[in-house]
Amino acid sequence: MTSHDRQQRHETAQNTDDDQGTSYQLDENGDPLGWADTQRPSPEWSESEKLFGPSPIEGALAAVLDEVRELTEGEPSSSIPALANADPEKLAVVVATAGGHIYEAGDSRDCFSIQSISKAFVYGLAIEDRGFGGVDAKIDVEPSGESFNRISLHPETNRPANAMINAGAITASWLVDPHRGTARRERVRQLFSAFAGRELMMDPDVYSQEHKEGDRNRALGWMLSSVGIIEEDPTQALEDYFAQCSVMVDTRDLAIMGATLAAGGRNPFTDERVMEPVTVERVLSVMNSCGMYDDAGEWFVRVGLPGKSGVGGGIIAVVPGQLAVATFAPPLDQHGNSVRGTAACERISQAMDLHFARGPRPSKRTVRSIHSLADARSLTHRDEDSRRALSELASDVAVIEIQGNLLFPGTEETVRALRQSAQTASSVILDLSDVDQIAGFGRHLIAVTATELCEAGRDVALVVGDPWTDDWHDAWDTVWEDIWRDEPDDDPDGPSNPYTDSLPAISAARKIRTTTKPENLTVFATREEALAHVEDQLIEQLRRRDDDATASDADEMPDLDAESTIEAARSTDLLRDTDDEIAETIWSRAQELRVREGEPVLDLEPGESAVVLVVEGLVEMIPHGSHEDGSVVRRMRPGTVFRSSGVSDERLSVQAVAGTDLVVRVLDAPALRALEQEEPAAALELWRSMARAASEDLETALRANIGWEPGDHWNETPVED
Repeated sequence: MTSHDRQQRHETAQNTDDDQGTSYQLDENGDPLGWADTQRPSPEWSESEKLFGPSPIEGALAAVLDEVRELTEGEPSSSIPALANADPEKLAVVVATAGGHIYEAGDSRDCFSIQSISKAFVYGLAIEDRGFGGVDAKIDVEPSGESFNRISLHPETNRPANAMINAGAITASWLVDPHRGTARRERVRQLFSAFAGRELMMDPDVYSQEHKEGDRNRALGWMLSSVGIIEEDPTQALEDYFAQCSVMVDTRDLAIMGATLAAGGRNPFTDERVMEPVTVERVLSVMNSCGMYDDAGEWFVRVGLPGKSGVGGGIIAVVPGQLAVATFAPPLDQHGNSVRGTAACERISQAMDLHFARGPRPSKRTVRSIHSLADARSLTHRDEDSRRALSELASDVAVIEIQGNLLFPGTEETVRALRQSAQTASSVILDLSDVDQIAGFGRHLIAVTATELCEAGRDVALVVGDPWTDDWHDAWDTVWEDIWRDEPDDDPDGPSNPYTDSLPAISAARKIRTTTKPENLTVFATREEALAHVEDQLIEQLRRRDDDATASDADEMPDLDAESTIEAARSTDLLRDTDDEIAETIWSRAQELRVREGEPVLDLEPGESAVVLVVEGLVEMIPHGSHEDGSVVRRMRPGTVFRSSGVSDERLSVQAVAGTDLVVRVLDAPALRALEQEEPAAALELWRSMARAASEDLETALRANIGWEPGDHWNETPVED
């Protein structure tokens, strides 16, 4: 580079960026700082690739490139020298998933200017700044049927047809707010960088050429200004538009940017929320109908995905919720779209069933299983009277296990299963902990259905998974807001969706009589908590109904301070079936111990063991060292018994911790040895009872680990809804 060239580059940067701030800095050679870093090295092989070779997915992508490489039609864009001089043999394809995985083939690390692909992202940024109303007043959402640089506006509204043609894109650039502490073009660069997951830079050479050859776009800008669409001198908006088109990317960047759209605006590789889901929905919708200019219809028939092309040779195609495909091949067709890139997208869409018309069919297994609580109880260990109570009442409780994605088909099946099962059940447990995704309207419909069941006298417990409990509590608040709100909120400072997620549930919700979440509707983070809660309710119901019940599952055993040692001993599973003399002998040798909530019940040395009878409160069995994270393997209620042992390797054992303030009676190692020596008959009966309790524990644990066989075991004969 000559000194004259470097000086000219400095002058270009200074002359165009004085008002808005520069989006790059130049070094002593006149090159933008950091620009050399934008060219990525070739991808390194992962450990699996070193062992097994390239992924078969990348092999499939390479095969697609081999096919489309035979296409010789088209020429690189001649609009500016940087595009005209592009190597026409460059070819790349990258697939990035919404789960954060990436596959690439060809020249995927070669950089090129983003050009018109930038329009989709800047359109979204304008919506985030101005809201839907502010943007829709300036830019329509209709396909134009004309080339991307056609000088035309709507004859009545003067609006550009959409944001994917140049007139709409220039307007969108102007709508980006430059008054939030950061220059407009810098905000755009930062947005692109957040979408790509790395710092992207503008190439001043490309920018200078865009500036020099931009007369047609200037005509568009001044026309937009003359009719009041751009409400000021359009010069700066035009320069910002030239700058956004000059940002350099590679095919991998484009794929990640598309995957961020596929993931609803959250970058799956950085986990950063880049754009709101409602904005992404609009962007993808406009890309769907307008992203490929006057070839949009042909594209959608053949590829069937929202797409956007650029005259630099790049294309992105997005499968919402799944993945994005990005291609790079400079030769363009008469519409300004990459010939080989379009062909590659078509082959990938057809071969991998990505076309919208081949979307996933409704799953037949959304409802994994419906069975009674009697067939799948909690891991809470209860005394014999409580177990008898559950045997009598648990068969009236339906447990519904849901899995997969709850879009409309899955939500409809879930609502139907709830209503059908509740016709013959007194209580329903709906387990949503294995649901991967649930639409906003789905949450509302399930909330409304659950509330209707509660008003009809059913108890309903929802298991929603630990991260989502707050969302479900908020769901009822939103339902009530929807019922009583006359108009949806409209936030003029940001995007607001006039078609709120909750609208499908509003008409159903208006017939609900209550204005708060019913008391008999509870939400739990885990299935175990829900099962234990419903079991507690059933046992309490039986206590109230049967005044002659001799044992309960409350937080304390009855009459423990009475003089009758036999009565106290009989209230435990361990001593329930022994004769009076042996029961009194064992009970009297057990030492009473009080433990505060959260503290270990016993601290035993390796090799020591003790027998513990739960008298009052709740014992929780947890893996060693995991008490704070809420991991509970088993819960022990009053009247139950367990053996505690000290081990040298804590990773191999669980620890008994007081779930509440606790009273237990303990037969420690010396007491057990004394019992065996002095009262061998009592010791033998003790170990028989312990063996019986252990076998019951093993049966319960096996049932929990094996799980219940999939299928509807509640409605053997389908009930008409």
